[in-house]
Amino acid sequence: MKKEWQGLFITIEGIDGAGLTTQTTILADRIRSLGKEVLVTKEPTSGPIGQVIRRILSGEIKHEPCVLALLFAADRAYHFSSEILPALLKGQVVISDRYILSSLAYQGVFLPVSWVKEVNSCSPDPDLCILIDVDESTARERIEKRGNRREIFEREGEAELIRRNYLELAKKLSWVKVVDGRGPVDQVANLIWKVVEPRLEEVST
Repeated sequence: MKKEWQGLFITIEGIDGAGLTTQTTILADRIRSLGKEVLVTKEPTSGPIGQVIRRILSGEIKHEPCVLALLFAADRAYHFSSEILPALLKGQVVISDRYILSSLAYQGVFLPVSWVKEVNSCSPDPDLCILIDVDESTARERIEKRGNRREIFEREGEAELIRRNYLELAKKLSWVKVVDGRGPVDQVANLIWKVVEPRLEEVST
């Protein structure tokens, strides 16, 4: 799909425990310090479909893989059209904590990636995706330190399968850049900034 906006659409990806929310916040603050308008958002959304997805991820609702994939696709299409695109058309920087690559990596464990990609065809690719790569043991330690209940995809063994999917996808998609996420927070943030800073010239505000 041809780019139709003046802003910059960045997504942050990785397995659970990679530090997506932390790095999204740091990156947004750094871009704002340059005087640019930034919208920070995330998936699943807080909308009706997103709420159902969160109940599935918590294990409260049983599901079939194809059902979850379709719910994510619907939530994402609504997310893009109602929140992301309007901001991009104003020339803002949009940073989304998860987007289409999550579906390809996570649902791709159980379903053909080609099918997952097709059901997400209403949602265009981002301008840039930062894949924060950490191994499963590092991610697990971080999740345990958070003390939160683990979601269905955070169980033993599955995280490494998802990580492999992410890395394979990164080899095929030019808009995905891999960053080593195993170091201290500031170090990872600086690695991300080296990738993002050159792209900020695309932003009109």
